[in-house]
Amino acid sequence: MLKHARQTAFVATLGTEPQVVTIALDELFARDPDLIFEEVVVIHTDPLQRGIAEALPRLDAEMASGYYGRRVKSYRKAPIIHDGRPVQDIYSEAEAGAVFTTIYREIARQKRLGRIVHFNAAGGRKGMTIYGMASAQILFDADDRLWLLFSTPEFMSLRPSPLHCVNSGDAQLIEVPVLRWSNTPPAMTALVVYDDPMQAVRQQRLMIDEEERGRKAKFLGEYLQPDEARLAIALVENPLLTNDQVAMRLNMDPRAAAKKRTIIYRKLREYFRLRQDGNRETLIALLADYLDWRARMERHR
Repeated sequence: MLKHARQTAFVATLGTEPQVVTIALDELFARDPDLIFEEVVVIHTDPLQRGIAEALPRLDAEMASGYYGRRVKSYRKAPIIHDGRPVQDIYSEAEAGAVFTTIYREIARQKRLGRIVHFNAAGGRKGMTIYGMASAQILFDADDRLWLLFSTPEFMSLRPSPLHCVNSGDAQLIEVPVLRWSNTPPAMTALVVYDDPMQAVRQQRLMIDEEERGRKAKFLGEYLQPDEARLAIALVENPLLTNDQVAMRLNMDPRAAAKKRTIIYRKLREYFRLRQDGNRETLIALLADYLDWRARMERHR
């Protein structure tokens, strides 16, 4: 297998089961003999909380034991802090925000360093998993990976809980697909510079809106012929008029306009990758918001 050209990091959430971290590492190393993690970061709630207080020392000891050798270069813990104190659980919106912020910042830090991120969202509270997936949606590029770990009830019932699988099939690491919202890697945009995930979310929405407006402008300005674009705009901007009334308003022969509509709807399917040819309702649904935005911009010039 080819050596990795980019550095790689492993980020995981931790609950009361330290093996969620160690078994995930075992699985990743088994899949890729050349994999080396520059850093393993474990995100957790209050270290004095029952369950966490037992899990963290066991994990610390295992990471310090040399079990992974040179394949893990450094290990770091990232407690979730709110109002100067460790968060015990997600009881409020503010604590949920602290969870989101901690996970987001840890992933963003790795992306700013140019690293590929493997994020294991299986440990800890359900809210940690959800905010971990949200952070991945904002920050991941094509090389990053989001994982969940599933263990058999028999393995989970073992006490003390083994840090590594006893039998083949005790646990399985499953990749969770992350749908990318843009072809541009987030690390190449402004998203990774934000420490506040909600600010990054707002910026992402603005970028999505801008990218979508650009697609619609290109459809009207380049993909359609000028007379087709003129008819398409009129069909959208005059929803109460019939097709023939729109054609008459544009001084078009209704039969010629009907042929152009067929072409417009076919191109609509091709450009926006619809399952079938569009129609006037589809045209309005896809372009009304853009034309309304364009009209507002023109009025403010």
